[in-house]
Amino acid sequence: MAEFNIDRIRFRWKNIWAASTVYRKDDIVHYQGKAYVCLLGHTSDTSVYNGVANGFYTDLNHASPKWELQLDGFVWRGVWTGSTYYSIGEIVKWEGYVYRCITVHISNVVASQGVHTDYSKWTLVATTDNWVNTWTTNFAYDLGDVITNRGITYRCITKHQSAATTLLGLETDQAKWEIVTRSDNWKTDWAVSTHYLVEDVIRYNGIVYRCVLAHVSNSSASSGLEADQSKWSTVIDAIEYKSTWAASTRYVANDLVKYGETIWKCVTGHTSAALFRTDEASTYWTVWLPGFGYELVWASATEYQIGDIVLYGGYTYTCLQNNLNSVPSVNGLLQDTGNWELLKQGYKHQGEYVHATQYYTGDVVRNGGYVYICITDSSSEYPDTSAKWQILVVGHRWKSDWVDNVQYYIGDIVTYDASAYYCIQRHTGSESDNRPDLDILNEHENYWEVMLLGIDGNVLTTDGDIRVRDSSQTERLAIGTPGSTLKTIGGNSIWQDFGTVAKVFYVAPNGVDSNTSGSTVNAPFATIKYACDYVNADWANRAPATIFITAGVYNEIIPIAIPASTTLVGDELRSVTIQPNVGLEANNMFYVSNAAGVRNLTLQGLVGTLGDQNSYGTKRPVSGAYISLNPGSGVADTSVHITTRSPYVQNVTTFGTKCVGIKIDGALHNAGNKSIVANDFTQILDDGIGAWATNNGRAELVSVFTYYNHIGYLSDSGGKLRATNGNNSYGTFGSVAEGFDTAETAITGAVTNRGYEATANALTDNVNMILGLEYKNTGTTYSAAGTTVTFAGQGSNATASYQETRDDGVYEVRLTDPGDSSAAGGNNYQYKLNSAQDGSLTTLTLAASDTDGTNAKYAGLRVFISEGPGVGQYGYIASYNSASKVAQISRESDSAPGWDHINPGWPIINDMTTATRYSLEPRVTFSDHTLAATSVTAPSSTNWTEVVWFPAGNSYVAFTQGSTVYSSHSSDGITWSTPVTRIASRNVTKVISDTNGSRILICTTLGVYSFNTANLSNTNVCPTMSAAFSSANIRGAAIKEGSTILVTGINSHSLYTTTDLTAGTFRTVTGAAAGGTHNYKRVAFGPGVGSIATGGTFVAINEGTSGGAAMSADLGATFYQFNAGATGRLPTGYTDIVFGNGRFVAIDPGDASSLTKTAISFDGLTWYEHTIPGATDYLKIEYGGGTFMATGTGTQIAKSQDGVVWRITSDDSTDFVTTESASWSAQAYSPTLQKWSIVASNNTNWNTVTGWGSKPFARAVVKSEKINEFFMYESGSQYASTPTVSVYDSQATVNSTQIARIGDGALGQPTFQNRGTNYITATATIAGDGYADSYQIGSTLKLTGVSLVPGPGDNLVITGINDVNYKVSSIDAQSGSAPNYSLTLTITPTLGRAESPEHATAVTIRQQYSQVRLTGHDFLDIGSGDKTDSDYPNRYVAGYDATNDPKQENEVREANAGRVFYTSTDQDGNFRVGEQFKVEQDTGIITINASYFTLTGLSQLTLGGIQVGGTAVIINEFSKEPTFIANANNIVPTQKAIGKYLESRVSGGSSNANATRVVAGTIQIDTNTITSTDSSTGVVFTARINHTKPIKGNMAALQYFAHGSHCGNMI
Repeated sequence: MAEFNIDRIRFRWKNIWAASTVYRKDDIVHYQGKAYVCLLGHTSDTSVYNGVANGFYTDLNHASPKWELQLDGFVWRGVWTGSTYYSIGEIVKWEGYVYRCITVHISNVVASQGVHTDYSKWTLVATTDNWVNTWTTNFAYDLGDVITNRGITYRCITKHQSAATTLLGLETDQAKWEIVTRSDNWKTDWAVSTHYLVEDVIRYNGIVYRCVLAHVSNSSASSGLEADQSKWSTVIDAIEYKSTWAASTRYVANDLVKYGETIWKCVTGHTSAALFRTDEASTYWTVWLPGFGYELVWASATEYQIGDIVLYGGYTYTCLQNNLNSVPSVNGLLQDTGNWELLKQGYKHQGEYVHATQYYTGDVVRNGGYVYICITDSSSEYPDTSAKWQILVVGHRWKSDWVDNVQYYIGDIVTYDASAYYCIQRHTGSESDNRPDLDILNEHENYWEVMLLGIDGNVLTTDGDIRVRDSSQTERLAIGTPGSTLKTIGGNSIWQDFGTVAKVFYVAPNGVDSNTSGSTVNAPFATIKYACDYVNADWANRAPATIFITAGVYNEIIPIAIPASTTLVGDELRSVTIQPNVGLEANNMFYVSNAAGVRNLTLQGLVGTLGDQNSYGTKRPVSGAYISLNPGSGVADTSVHITTRSPYVQNVTTFGTKCVGIKIDGALHNAGNKSIVANDFTQILDDGIGAWATNNGRAELVSVFTYYNHIGYLSDSGGKLRATNGNNSYGTFGSVAEGFDTAETAITGAVTNRGYEATANALTDNVNMILGLEYKNTGTTYSAAGTTVTFAGQGSNATASYQETRDDGVYEVRLTDPGDSSAAGGNNYQYKLNSAQDGSLTTLTLAASDTDGTNAKYAGLRVFISEGPGVGQYGYIASYNSASKVAQISRESDSAPGWDHINPGWPIINDMTTATRYSLEPRVTFSDHTLAATSVTAPSSTNWTEVVWFPAGNSYVAFTQGSTVYSSHSSDGITWSTPVTRIASRNVTKVISDTNGSRILICTTLGVYSFNTANLSNTNVCPTMSAAFSSANIRGAAIKEGSTILVTGINSHSLYTTTDLTAGTFRTVTGAAAGGTHNYKRVAFGPGVGSIATGGTFVAINEGTSGGAAMSADLGATFYQFNAGATGRLPTGYTDIVFGNGRFVAIDPGDASSLTKTAISFDGLTWYEHTIPGATDYLKIEYGGGTFMATGTGTQIAKSQDGVVWRITSDDSTDFVTTESASWSAQAYSPTLQKWSIVASNNTNWNTVTGWGSKPFARAVVKSEKINEFFMYESGSQYASTPTVSVYDSQATVNSTQIARIGDGALGQPTFQNRGTNYITATATIAGDGYADSYQIGSTLKLTGVSLVPGPGDNLVITGINDVNYKVSSIDAQSGSAPNYSLTLTITPTLGRAESPEHATAVTIRQQYSQVRLTGHDFLDIGSGDKTDSDYPNRYVAGYDATNDPKQENEVREANAGRVFYTSTDQDGNFRVGEQFKVEQDTGIITINASYFTLTGLSQLTLGGIQVGGTAVIINEFSKEPTFIANANNIVPTQKAIGKYLESRVSGGSSNANATRVVAGTIQIDTNTITSTDSSTGVVFTARINHTKPIKGNMAALQYFAHGSHCGNMI
């Protein structure tokens, strides 16, 4: 069988082509849709194009092609994308087109431009529609793009860029589109300023429109669619009901409205006018559905609509046309014409005819004996003579006896002289003319006809006539006047008055108001008003008067002015009722004036409304008062003033609604007493005010009761009410006082929070000396020279002085109100005082008795050593081991392990013992400064080596080093002057500022020069050389301001002193040890160090081989050298020194292999070394603004506020210096600018630095687990803004809130010359030229600029505190004179933290404040509301609800300086004496308000079985605080607190339980003597005693006697 070899087949399938692959002849590959055959064996190309292997085409297009197309084809790549590699033959889709690639390329990076930008590299294969959704602006549309636009579907037939705005729209390119489908485009309701296109469909009220012409709708809704009516066609013509017609409303066609009882349809779009009939006249409306509606009686002011039916007179009419003030009767009986037509005739009975009254058709009246009907509107036309009336009924009217001067009408029947007459003509009766009997006899008169003729000889003509007979005939005796009696005088009968009393008058329901009435009970007046007016009419002869009022109900015309000295007396309270006539219910009822009275009356019927609530939550009735002062003719009307006796109201009850019982408005009178007195006065006024005194009105009220009132008693605007034995029952408020007399000239002044000096406690080591001061307020604006501090206490000899103050330092940490219901100070803060077991440089072993401490509780707390070894040290607990009791301590200054000290630089103790007392307390920290640096261009590239702040020139001044000395100055440290030659052929060694001498001292290698302000301002003026030191090589200088200058460096080892640079005194240095050299270069003066008398100490560094320093405590008179080597002496190597913050700080730059050292000393003798980290060799040190700055050869600078802990930074630390310098050469601080200027010797880039200040240090005082206050130990400095104060304690459940307060001239720690001895406790007193700016809290308030001295009880208002009225309790201190008094007041209530005012807050003191004074007062369910809400008596059956629940806070209301003084009892038996004292009688609880309560003058107080008194001890606190930290005489600890204290003192190995005498059994230890309290026994030692010192006394004598000398042990 023949052999088959597959390799002999010509073609081999190799799948997809790949780069770097060996291909042989006849290999077949697939590449981008095509098949290729290999022509030449090769390794495929590795070319890559944009990340894609494309070497195939390199091989294909080679000069010797490697491949040949075997089978053509294509590759589908999907949608075209940008930045994509495409090969020949690849197929893509873009929009509605399919393309084939004909040229290899990378597609365009702008994907939105598509294939078009590479169009030459593609060929079109096929087209189709490309759906691109809704038409948009600025879009490149291509052929076949299909979009929808407003209901129409379009296909693009011409490529184009669409319009730029929707306003232009598709219509701009309409020709470039063909419509595919059409439909309506629903656009909802028509809107203004909207672009509408053809086919847009909208609804315009009831009509649906289609847009036929594209447009933008008009911008005014008032013009509506109608403005573009031609651009729309109607699709659906419908209606839309728009409710009742309204004016100023846009209506459009087909709107339906209801107007009157008719439905109208709008026919033309319009905005309605004020009246419908105006639009109707403009034919905007047509009746769509008529209707009818009854509108009651026609009124001229009513707009009537078609269909309205009205009653006019007795007739009923229908409205035919919309009209106003069209009289219905004008057309008579005519129909279908005019505005009205008669619907029905009728009658309306109007009673007796009244002349001058308007009558209408259908009105029926009686006039005389006839009844008439009005047939035409009539007024002032008698029916008997007017054609507008018709007789309806002919009749008669009985008028009884004929009376003169009375109007008679047709049909009237009268009797006269026993005959009856009938009136036949209207007339007025006349005794002399038309009397019936005379009329009959007078042929010319025709008024009467005889109806019935009487008996002849009759003489009686009138009711009450008596027929009497004299000697000859019978005659008539007419009735007497009211109240007269019939008497017989001289045999004749006669009427005379009986029982009249002068100035006594009577009123009764059956009385008559006439001048002849009122004087007797039988002939009373009918009304009270008439009686009062009668007395007033002749007051001089009729008053003082009494008006007795008989039982009955009196309807009165009010107000009634009761005459002065006149009293209204009712028969009995409940039988005499007075009420207003109808329509007068809102008037005042009684006006009272001097000595007027109202008694035994019930007053009712006043009704008003309750006005809006004022800003204090109360309302005032808009109505009258039952009793009020008489306004007279004006405020100056003296006839109504209260001049001798107040009006008096007694035994009166009032009933009313939203009115006032008694109102005393002082504004009605400009003089007099403006007062009313009331007794047994009950006010049952629903939502009214019972008694109201206003505008300085006054009232005294006894047994005045109020029920259901909005306010029972009210005083405002300076009114005063004094009441006893009264009550306020139910109602909204009980007794209210608001405001003050606005006409009063108030006492004015201002709060001064600066009335005290800085306050501080002297902190001792509890054994011997004073450690420092702990300030409550360090004060502000102090100067060091003007401030002193003195000490008092058990010890002696402590002295200190201030040498500097802090600017922009924290002078107080103010504990603030949290702003919610919680108390200030937070909650659950820890404070523990105990004795340590052990301690080291980085640890503290807590007391063994501390059993509840954990790391979670203690970590982060501050530890403060208060007594024993380590006193004054502090740090925070980094971690705590509760098993070993060991706390790891870290410094707060830099978080490094170890301790800080309140006197930074004091040595840290390594061996704390059980005598070490410590406290665990919250840690108080302050945010750091906002540090900033500014890069400064040096004035030249010269070698600048010195810079100093020159106060006299208010500038920095810099100096160069070299053969010629240049200077440049700057007022801001940024812009420097052009350098000026100052000194030739000299090298500057040191520059210092002599503040007192207003000059700069320039130390050079050839003398000392004085540079002053003339040199600064004049470049031609050179510094002055000192005659004393000319040509000398001066190395340094130091100044005691205003006194001594110490100069060093002459002959490299000399010390000279001078006062004026004109002559120098050589000073011999004593104490120098033999061997070694002395080379004094740098010197510093420490003000206050050593002795106050001398002012301070000079210290000069010895750079010689002996090292150390020379010091002088007598202003350079003598110097003593202390060489290096001895313990505590300054070592060698130190080259610069400065004094600040109460210490000398020297610097030793060392070398490149060692850290820079610093040494600090508080006295110039004893030194403590520390180091500055970092690579820089620090050469210079300066002090300013509370901090030290060190600079040197490196890029770093160093900051410290104590010389112990240093913070290092360089230019790459963004919060400090911004520009690198290879070698900083000098620095100076400006207290004016609070800025450092740093210069460089080898670089043109300098810097200014701000925010380089010191940080404060404070402690929190914890009482009862709350922060009570803060003590400041260090104020800090240079805070541009207030730092944040944080208090850390992990166990605090509520954080305290506090703020730091910053200012200039804050005090720091003084420089101590002597810390004293034997000080267990001490006090400090500060006096100076500053003040403590402290918010005042508590009961004491200091004021300044007070115009007059107020009195106790005056009202005090602090501006900004609107919800508290303060009262002056006492004036405790007073100075100055009017109008500029300075006062210290005790006020109530106390000022809380939230209310404590700012300094200079205005204060207003008023004496004429509104007040209510209540004695023996009763409140019943106040707050339960008016009569309805209080629900009496059901409230006592069904119980209270949320509406009528009593509200004790409403019993008394004070606002805007008003005051209510009261003793009261309420419905629950709560007895109260104002806000000061309360007894809950149902529970037995007694409450005393501590802010008001004082024991001043009380010698003894018994509380249960505890008696306080006799020793004048005032106890103001019962404390559970177990550390006794307050050490006070007015705090009593609880049992638990005492137990904890004793436990802390004697547990844990402590031996510090101090006692003067200890007795255990019969053994007594007193001072250094051990004895027995039992004289019959001795002291027995049963154990061996070891004597470490020789013995003496009897025991020694015994030893000598026994010939023994060894007594080390005794058994």
